[in-house]
Amino acid sequence: MNLRKRAVAFAATAAAATTLFIAPPAGAAEHYSGDTWGNTGRCGWATCLFYNSYQQGSGAGFDVGAYNFEGLTWPDGNAKGQPIKNNAASGEADGQFMSLIYYNSNQMGNLDWFNPHTYGQLYYTYNENASCSC
Repeated sequence: MNLRKRAVAFAATAAAATTLFIAPPAGAAEHYSGDTWGNTGRCGWATCLFYNSYQQGSGAGFDVGAYNFEGLTWPDGNAKGQPIKNNAASGEADGQFMSLIYYNSNQMGNLDWFNPHTYGQLYYTYNENASCSC
């Protein structure tokens, strides 16, 4: 294989590989929160947030990203009717893709992330969650 074909093959492989990963915004801190493998049996969505620590209390699920939790409320449990925004302590990724929980609206700022089929405590976004990507 000549040098030009190798360069094209390398560039194509590199481009494909970068689409598999989601990079945090420049300057944002990130924390891997999916410290427990498996699922809680409570989620059933790509991403779930929970009102209390250790995946307890009210739960809310998302199958698509949310640019702003403003106006969304907990649908059930001990926090029913309270805002989801800035009011979650733990999360779970029950889908096939990574889940990212952001400190700011519009999927910006510090973030906590989960690999597929993991759950755990929020760190940077503990009661400071404003949006998600799932």
